[in-house]
Amino acid sequence: MKFLILTNKNRKNKEMPTYTVRFHLRSYHTDEKFDLEDFYSKEITAADLDEVFTILDDFDSSFYQTIDDSSVINHDENAELDEVNVEYIEIKDDKGKIVYEDNSIT
Repeated sequence: MKFLILTNKNRKNKEMPTYTVRFHLRSYHTDEKFDLEDFYSKEITAADLDEVFTILDDFDSSFYQTIDDSSVINHDENAELDEVNVEYIEIKDDKGKIVYEDNSIT
């Protein structure tokens, strides 16, 4: 009887790629004159593009809380914030190639 013992030398130790996700941020205030918008990029390490979409589409609040939305919060004393909308609009793979793009944001 023969046994195969797997060690790290036997396995292909492939690092997971890092994807860069670009987000469109937009705040909505009671008075729209205080609304702001900006863009924010974040790196996500995932096995493949499907895993990136799973992370993005699960709407896990702990993930979205890591996105800095301070650039769209209007600090004017008269501005009353209703909500901040965060949408992913572009994903680049670890080689910089765009693998997803949403052209609906103008």
